[in-house]
Parts: sequence; C-alpha cells; structure tokens
Amino acid sequence: MEDGTYNHSGVQAIRFALMAGTNITYKVLYNDAVAMTGGQGNDGGLTHDQICREMIAMGLQNVALVHDPSEGADLASVPAKVQIYTRDRLEEAQKMLRKVKGVSMLVYVQTCAAEKRRRRKK
Repeated sequence: MEDGTYNHSGVQAIRFALMAGTNITYKVLYNDAVAMTGGQGNDGGLTHDQICREMIAMGLQNVALVHDPSEGADLASVPAKVQIYTRDRLEEAQKMLRKVKGVSMLVYVQTCAAEKRRRRKK
C-alpha cells in the first residue's frame, strides 16, 4: 500500500492482522505525494519515520526501511529498532522479513516518479 492508503485505512488492516495473529509482511511505499491527483501532500503530514514509530508502538517486532541514498531521505529520526537497508539490498530485507512470525513491515522510501518530474520542472 502507499502512504496515503496507509494513513487513510491501511493501518486498520494492520491492527486487525496483529489481533488475529496473522503471519504477514506489509509493504508501505512512502512516496510523500498523492501524485495521481496532482502532487498534493498527504493529509496529516505523515513521514516515513512516523510510520515506523507507529508500527513499533503497535507491537511490531520487525520493521525494515529501504531507501535510495541519492534521494537524501532523513534517517536521523528513524527509531534505532528499525533495520535500514539501501535500495540495492531490497531483496535481502524481504528475505529477512519473510522468515518473521507475526506481522512485520517494510517501509520503502521513494519519491513518486511523477512528483519528481513536477519538482524538476519547478
């Protein structure tokens, strides 16, 4: 799911999976824009580190964050418990999470391509 869906209703599915004891890894694409409708910011100003903190607070034991270093994501406020991978190690992160019992999450930080084009034009 993307970050807007997570913020709107996806977090409810994650809560239910936790309550049900489901084995599942959720993947959230944090792209920081609702690009399909013109590049608006997400309601509430949700950030990738806030998603990670919320998941840890809800009880997830395994949260991984994948990012492209060239995009300059601010990782200073990502909780120490979150495992951080660069984009070239995505498969490694996925394999690690695949082995986890219960609910886990992969937060993939990448600005939407359409939004990148809009920002370059400005």
